[in-house]
Amino acid sequence: MNPIFQKMLSFFISVILPIMLGYAIKKIFRLSKDKFDILLQISILFVLPISMVLLFWAMNPDKNMLLLPIIGLLTPLMYLGFGYLFSRKKYTDPKQKGSYIIASMLSNRGTIGGLVAYILFGEIGYIYVYMVNLFAPVNNFVIAFPLANYFSSESSAKPTLKSIFFRKTNLPVIGIIAGVLLHIFAGDRPEFITPLVDPLIKGAAWFTLIPVGASIELHSIKKHLRKVLDIGIIKFIIMPVFGAVIALLFIPDRLMAIAFVLVHTMPVAIDSVVVSRISKLDENVAVSAFLYTTIVYLFIVFPMTSIILS
Repeated sequence: MNPIFQKMLSFFISVILPIMLGYAIKKIFRLSKDKFDILLQISILFVLPISMVLLFWAMNPDKNMLLLPIIGLLTPLMYLGFGYLFSRKKYTDPKQKGSYIIASMLSNRGTIGGLVAYILFGEIGYIYVYMVNLFAPVNNFVIAFPLANYFSSESSAKPTLKSIFFRKTNLPVIGIIAGVLLHIFAGDRPEFITPLVDPLIKGAAWFTLIPVGASIELHSIKKHLRKVLDIGIIKFIIMPVFGAVIALLFIPDRLMAIAFVLVHTMPVAIDSVVVSRISKLDENVAVSAFLYTTIVYLFIVFPMTSIILS
C-alpha cells in the first residue's frame, strides 16, 4: 500500500471516523452531549494513564526533551498575543472578544496532535508531543481561566493550586512519571507489552473524539464564521512559522523539531469551548472557531502535512 494513502487511511479511521460516529449517534438517538462524558472519563482515568506508563517505560531519556515542556509552556502566550491583536477592532462585546482570544490561545495539541504524531512517527512522536503539552493544565488554569474571567464580569470561577494540580485530567502526567521510574529501576520495557501500545493510543483517541463529535452543533458556526476565519491564519500559518523558527534555534534533534512544529499546526481545542462556557463568555464564538479550524485541519492541513513529510 502507498505510504501516503496508508497514513491518510489511518488518520480517517483514528480521527475522522470517531468524530463522525459521535455526531451520528447524538443525532440518531437524540442524546445530549453530556451523555458522552463517560467516554472521556474512561480515557482520562484509565486508557491515557496506562498509555503514558507504557510509552515512557520504553523511552530513552534525552536532555533535549527537557526543552519541550518549557517551550511548550510559553508558546500559547504567542497564540494569545496574536488572538488579542486580531480581536481588537473586531468585537465590541467583551464576552465575544474573550471567547475569540481563548479560542486563539488553546489548540488541540494533545488528542489530535498526539495521534497525528503517532501515525506519522510512531511511539517516539507521541512522546515528543506529550512532552510539549506537559504543562497544558498550567496554561488552562493559570492563564486561560483568569483571562476569561476578566472578560466576563458574571463569572465567579477562580483557579486555585488544587484546581490546577490535583485534577483527574492530570492523571496522564502521573503515568509519565511512573513510566520514567519503571525505565530507570526496572530496565527496558518487555517486548510482550509492545503490541498493547497501538490499541491503547488509538482507543484513547476514540474515547476522546466520539464526545467531540457529539458536541458539534453545525448551526452554531453560521453566525460567527466570518469573524473567526482569521483564527485559521494564526493556527495554520503564523504559529507553524514561529514554531519552525523556535525549533531551528533551540531543538537540535530533527525528529523532535518536526514534532514540535507539528504541534503548532493544530486546530482550536474543545477546551476553549469549555472555558468559555464555564466563564460565561459567548461560547458560540469558540464553537464556531473549533468547528471551522477542525474541519480545515482534517481535510486540508493534515493531508498536506502527510504529503510533505512523506
